[in-house]
Amino acid sequence: MVTTKRWYDAHPKEVMGLMTGLAVAGDQVKSHPEALTRAADISASVYGDQDKPGAYWLKYYKGVSEAD
Repeated sequence: MVTTKRWYDAHPKEVMGLMTGLAVAGDQVKSHPEALTRAADISASVYGDQDKPGAYWLKYYKGVSEAD
């Protein structure tokens, strides 16, 4: 998480909530294939590239070896 020290110091409750949410989401993605698939679909929506559906993001999250 990137923020300014001033904002961080002024919003400790929000910072803790964000950090907790990120930790829980990370655990869900690692533990549940459905959550990982959903996260990949969300990435596709966020980036908005029509040529890169959720399966694309899932493939590269898991890692691949490709020849140049």
